[in-house]
Amino acid sequence: MKNFINRLLLETIEKSFHGFGFGLGMSIAFNNFKKEEEKKVEKK
Repeated sequence: MKNFINRLLLETIEKSFHGFGFGLGMSIAFNNFKKEEEKKVEKK
């Protein structure tokens, strides 16, 4: 039973970590995209 709980905990931590990494990557990509758009607007 203890092994099952440990495995469940590890999987949950792993999934939340991947979700966090994905969210972080998306926000960084979004910020870069916004900066590029601002540069385009300034050039006009």
